[in-house]
Amino acid sequence: MRCLQQDHSDTVHLFAHRLLLALMLLILVMLYGCGGETGTRASRPSLKPVQAQADGLSIRLTAAHLADASTPGVDPGWLEYQLQIENRDQRPVMIRNVKLLTPSGRYLDSAADYGELAEPPDVAADVAEQVALRGASIAAGQFIPFGGSIVGILSGAASAVSAQDEAKARRAFNLQRIKNVELAADGQFSGSAFLPWIAQPRALVIDWARDDETGRVELPLPASHRGEPE
Repeated sequence: MRCLQQDHSDTVHLFAHRLLLALMLLILVMLYGCGGETGTRASRPSLKPVQAQADGLSIRLTAAHLADASTPGVDPGWLEYQLQIENRDQRPVMIRNVKLLTPSGRYLDSAADYGELAEPPDVAADVAEQVALRGASIAAGQFIPFGGSIVGILSGAASAVSAQDEAKARRAFNLQRIKNVELAADGQFSGSAFLPWIAQPRALVIDWARDDETGRVELPLPASHRGEPE
């Protein structure tokens, strides 16, 4: 009888020991997984909202999305900037265009048609080489998370975009592009501008017209907004 009790006690202790080891292993796996995920996120570019107010306009950069080589329909040389624009003047305003100011002081135009996104940006040779080099370095799935982007519409599609996906993206592009957008007094608009993805751009430039006045607002881009990891 004592032998049976001893065997039962040994079995219980062995089970408890194995259970403790399993729990410790599970905790280690969870800790390692969290650390690995944090490291991956930290290596990606980050974005904090940037805002400028001038000429009766409030302009806020809310997100930027990279198109990688696996995103169908969009060449990886393009970067989608998402902006929120508010007209705080009592007169209507026309938002003519969004441009990118390069380190050398040149202005690059944003894409006017969805079809342009299938090809590398049409820019001068020196900038085109830079765009090509940066586009080739994009890791699959690397982007700055934010809902409602045109790139996001295609990011989950197959390697060959379907006609339905392309039509949906084209409609979204036409509705969201920031070119000749007219806002009434106190009007607001959230849209996108596709611009060449280059290193160290100085600013986004928004051209506007109101009555007989024209002007532009510059939105400076800090280092953490230039496609470079912090």
